[in-house]
Amino acid sequence: MTFRIAVVQPICHAPPGDAANIADAERAIARAASEGAQFVCFPETYPGPWRMPATFDPTTAMVEAAAKHKTHVVFGTIAPIDAKAATAYNLICMAYPDGRAPARYRRTNPNGPWIYTGGRRGNSSGCRAMNSRCSIPCTAKWASPCAARSTCPRSRARSRCAAPS
Repeated sequence: MTFRIAVVQPICHAPPGDAANIADAERAIARAASEGAQFVCFPETYPGPWRMPATFDPTTAMVEAAAKHKTHVVFGTIAPIDAKAATAYNLICMAYPDGRAPARYRRTNPNGPWIYTGGRRGNSSGCRAMNSRCSIPCTAKWASPCAARSTCPRSRARSRCAAPS
């Protein structure tokens, strides 16, 4: 069995205009499907929102686009936990070609502590996992502290807490 996967690396709209990511995602789905993609995969928490407050939910639009173009769509958003505390889970979802309710996976993070040292909306020196002596570049579009810890070349450093280097 073979299938075609489209991996999309979009340019994201920043809040408060991030709901525009939905229309961009719909165009990417249409294009990928027209080129034969059976799966269209977006980055984590795209089309968003990627942080609280959650001002929109892309789920309905992604389910409709997947059904319209007869393709699977893997997309991300958040599920608010506590609006007052501005906390949320990252959701990784998959919409199906038949329009049924999407599969949802509530991603978990390894225990911190984490520190963000970047500037405006993230930059190439931005995130460091305090659990390791390694750091990886990240941006607001891709900021996964667990990736920093999992890709650390010093496996023992993964489990101890240290100040960022």
